Amino acid sequence: MNSEDMTFSQLFDKWHEEKSKSIGEVTSRLYRSYFDKYIPNDLASRAVNDFDHDEWLEAENEMLSGKAPNGAKVPKTTARQALTAYHAAFRYGREKFGLYDPAEGEQISSKDMYSVTVFNRREINTMIKAVKPYEIFHLCIMLCLFTGVEVGEICAAQWKDIDTENKLIKIRRVLVSEDGKNKTFIVIEPKNKKVIRDLPIPTWIAEQLEIMKPMHNDEDFLLAGPGGNAHPANFRARYAAFLKTAGVEKRMITALRHTFAMTCIKKNVDIKTLSEMLGHSSTSVTTRMYYGKQSKNKRDIIEKLYE
Repeated sequence: MNSEDMTFSQLFDKWHEEKSKSIGEVTSRLYRSYFDKYIPNDLASRAVNDFDHDEWLEAENEMLSGKAPNGAKVPKTTARQALTAYHAAFRYGREKFGLYDPAEGEQISSKDMYSVTVFNRREINTMIKAVKPYEIFHLCIMLCLFTGVEVGEICAAQWKDIDTENKLIKIRRVLVSEDGKNKTFIVIEPKNKKVIRDLPIPTWIAEQLEIMKPMHNDEDFLLAGPGGNAHPANFRARYAAFLKTAGVEKRMITALRHTFAMTCIKKNVDIKTLSEMLGHSSTSVTTRMYYGKQSKNKRDIIEKLYE
């Protein structure tokens, strides 16, 4: 194939194949879904060298306002994440194949891509007090808060993954979208072996899970639903209801993981340990997502230096 005739779809496939070698399975599928869900056939099949900068810029602005190129509605945060993937694919095409880059000069910052909204200390205490004893959804919300596990990981967790003797949760599989449309999910073993990890869990959670565990088979999922495993949308709905009952301001469920990470940083946890606990593919991912979010204001640093 003449690279000059390469279509957007062909370019994205090549970029995605290369990118998937260095990222986790969940992230890889997420990138794939951004293309499949929001790019129409006429745009996907167009030669990259036939793209027009102004036309692409108009499509970007429309996407950031909530409407994808194929007419689908798209949340603002998702739009920014999708555009970041498109930009990376175009940049790959420019550097690897000498293709035209219609997004050159346009920037989607990491600040836009990653939302690091966190719960404060008062809200965390309020949530802990709101946990009903032996309520598995509440306990799994707390596991996300105290270990930083992702939604796809907690939804794929089975009772055999709970080691009550050593107070650990063993992350061995993840739940991912099978069709890229978040309707059908399957449980897989992650390609990124760093996702496989054993995480300590608080004693008060372990004690409740220890009493509950004999009531279930090892292969049962912690959040068993009609299909055996929990649907992420159901877990998110339970999470939203939990916050409402607790009287805590609603935030995206990723705030649980972000709160864990940012709290570890405040506790001076070294970057290698935190990266391992989060299951990141490398410490550079952890740095980009979290360490770069700390205040760089010199006055603020000095005033709080010895607090």
